[in-house]
Amino acid sequence: MRLPGAALLLLVPLAGAGAGAAEDAGEAWRRLADTGVAAAGAGDLVAAEQAFRDAYRAAAQLPADDPRRATGANNLGLALYAQGRTEEALAYYQEALALRERVFGASHPTTAQSLSNMAEALRAAGRRDEALALQQRAVQIRRTRLPKGHPDLAESLNHLGVLLTDAGRYGEAEAVYREALAIRLQVLGERHQAVAETRSNLAALAFAQGRYAEAERWYRQALAGEEAAYGADDPMLAVSLANLAEVLRLEGDNKAAAELLDRALALRTAGGTSETQATAELRLALATALAATGDDDRARAELERSLAAHERLLGPNHPAVAGVLIELAALERRRQDDAPALPLLRRALTIQEAALGADSPRLAPLLNNLAVLQIERGGLREAEQLLARAVRLEAQAPEVSNRSRAQTLDTHAEVLAALGRGDEAAAARRRAEAIRALTAGNERPP
Repeated sequence: MRLPGAALLLLVPLAGAGAGAAEDAGEAWRRLADTGVAAAGAGDLVAAEQAFRDAYRAAAQLPADDPRRATGANNLGLALYAQGRTEEALAYYQEALALRERVFGASHPTTAQSLSNMAEALRAAGRRDEALALQQRAVQIRRTRLPKGHPDLAESLNHLGVLLTDAGRYGEAEAVYREALAIRLQVLGERHQAVAETRSNLAALAFAQGRYAEAERWYRQALAGEEAAYGADDPMLAVSLANLAEVLRLEGDNKAAAELLDRALALRTAGGTSETQATAELRLALATALAATGDDDRARAELERSLAAHERLLGPNHPAVAGVLIELAALERRRQDDAPALPLLRRALTIQEAALGADSPRLAPLLNNLAVLQIERGGLREAEQLLARAVRLEAQAPEVSNRSRAQTLDTHAEVLAALGRGDEAAAARRRAEAIRALTAGNERPP
């Protein structure tokens, strides 16, 4: 794995001669920092972390205002963040930021580097409002203190676009992405990975707004750029291949989606690499596309391998396991065999209830699926209980469409009527009709 943002590893030139102890610490810091950079470039994050940790300790022997102390903290934070250890990374990023603000000032471009790194880690930690404020500050510093069209400004603009997308501020996100792309194209050229990154972000932005044709175009450009930068056989291409496949699947071209996912999986497993979370997710996506093309046998094989990998890597009760179980149940139902589907959906519901809580509105789709399966099997009483619960949960969820809520009420009414509970069935139908009457005005009933 390459270290994300490896270009952010800032090695400060040695300061002028000082006391012998400081000189010795400075020499040690330089040697260890260089070792860390080399290990990070080779993708050995464990070795990089150790070297940067040793460099950080060496930097502690330097004067309090020596900029290498901040660089040591920043580099160690980068290595930890690249390994997914966000909370640990945040502590070192915060230290680096405080040191740089003290040494360089609050509006120095070097301080902006720490602000940008800190913002990325805060986003990963779910603290998006804080991240947005810091990234906006980094953009402002780089826009005013760096030459026009500087690549560091493009970097911060790209990160800011991600945060704006997260916040649903799509128009602002597109504007900063396009500015970042223009800078990167001018400075780095078509074949650079950073250009592909921004195009991929523009694709994700279009995807989030349901503009699938535009998303496809951007993803294809991003993939072409990555192939030029890395080569056609680099595992780094797998993410873009999977993203493009998802767009094609939603556009109805499941055959092409499956071909792309096959290629992504081959890249991820080249050389007999063991199953990872990434390959397990790829197998799940591939199975979904294959099932849509009618290749149920191969879809089943990929789902079973995905399930085994998810259970081994995450544990049998992880929410991701529920997603695979739901797809397996759907496959069984397409084979007109409801018996195996029922325990799969029940297990999925148990997992989701434990993860989300019994009153989470996100359980409603699964409750509906289970209810329909019970209706088909003649289990009307259990179906009625499941539907009653789905109706209650959907009523608490503003994000559930009026159409979905009315459909659930209609199904519930049919089951109530079949059970001889006519008055309750009539009441459910009236609620469904009331919801439909309000749908045109995009209102919700009380």
